[in-house]
Amino acid sequence: MFKFKNEKRELKRIIEAILLVAYEPVKTVAIKKVLNKSSDTIEKIIKELQEEYRKEDRGFQLKKVSGGYRFYTHHDCRDYIEKFFTSTIRGYFSQAALEVLAIIVYNQPVSRITINEIRGVRSESVISTLLSKRLIEKASKGFGPGHPILYKTTPLFLESFGLNSLKDLPPIEKFSEDIKNETHSKEENRYLNIINTKDGNRYLNVIAIDGPAGSGKSTISKELSRKLKFFYLYTGAMYRTLAYLALKREVNLYDEKALTDLTIDSPIEIENDAEHNSIIKIDGEDVTNKIFTNEVSDASSKIAIYKGIRKVLSEKQREICEKGKIVVEGRDATTVVCPDAIVKIFLYATPEERAKRRVKQLIEMGQEPPKFNELLKQIKERDERDKNREIAPLIKTEDSIYIDSTNLTVSQVVEKIINIYRKKTYVI
Repeated sequence: MFKFKNEKRELKRIIEAILLVAYEPVKTVAIKKVLNKSSDTIEKIIKELQEEYRKEDRGFQLKKVSGGYRFYTHHDCRDYIEKFFTSTIRGYFSQAALEVLAIIVYNQPVSRITINEIRGVRSESVISTLLSKRLIEKASKGFGPGHPILYKTTPLFLESFGLNSLKDLPPIEKFSEDIKNETHSKEENRYLNIINTKDGNRYLNVIAIDGPAGSGKSTISKELSRKLKFFYLYTGAMYRTLAYLALKREVNLYDEKALTDLTIDSPIEIENDAEHNSIIKIDGEDVTNKIFTNEVSDASSKIAIYKGIRKVLSEKQREICEKGKIVVEGRDATTVVCPDAIVKIFLYATPEERAKRRVKQLIEMGQEPPKFNELLKQIKERDERDKNREIAPLIKTEDSIYIDSTNLTVSQVVEKIINIYRKKTYVI
């Protein structure tokens, strides 16, 4: 098909070009169809390309993954690439998602019933999420009553976890050794994001912000995360997301058990966009722009009082915080979610100032604000409710730093907190 003065060199250039533009790993058979050359010839050329990039210490590497070949960033350049792509921090896999994925990996093809039996809880929503992410797929129908659908992993699963084939996975027997040291390993991993201070105390590399409603927690937290390039976690959004799903599925908002089960079976995924705004998904659905309606707000305040729900969501929030480099804000950010944060802030503003800010916000949103005195009364009543509520009341911990933002700009508050963080971590 090709007739060049130096055929091997030209074939190498063409293969290189194909691999550079390919969206997914390219298998040898696909290149074979294009070039009409044997698989052995193509494999030999790719091996030579791999060796050239290795010797020249290029900014990318050619690796075999998921049965094909693809270019990847050289590990030495990773930090700079991450700095360039600060647009998002990928959503974390929930514990439930990892459990289901592991069960499918080591038992595939496997039915939903078997997955539920192994986990001891229903896994329908987790399976739906993994299907939507294309990490698993329907394999076939099994024998038995109803011919249950069987699930297996996809090539994208292999690529996502850097595997060439399922044979690269460690044998299941190996985990029996790991379980013996499970407690030690968890403690060891936890301290990867610990900051040691001169007084010998250890803190998570997290800034936690609490305070009354309307004191500017969200605005300040997002700006902080942008400045420090930290992940922004708004805990209240998780309660709103759960409330949205409960309304959508018509779950009784006064049925604590049903709502707690929904929380367990419907893991929430959180990412940040380029501006460090939260992108929130549940049950595979992006709900970012659907959770701030009055109906969802009302439902959220009702379900947030349940201990079962708060336990599940708080554990998820702590799991995220333990990864470090997080700005977390919410009602119990400093008391329950991350009591061992390196910096804890109690952000305050007078009720009058918060009422002014709320009026301005509503006008900017194109909404008609209530009368100022009426709004002021609502804010004061909300403060009293928050202070006296049984679960996660509004309190300032002894080690939280009090900042009154009434007469300060957003930039001034952010600068104050960054200076506090730098002094705590000895970062100049």
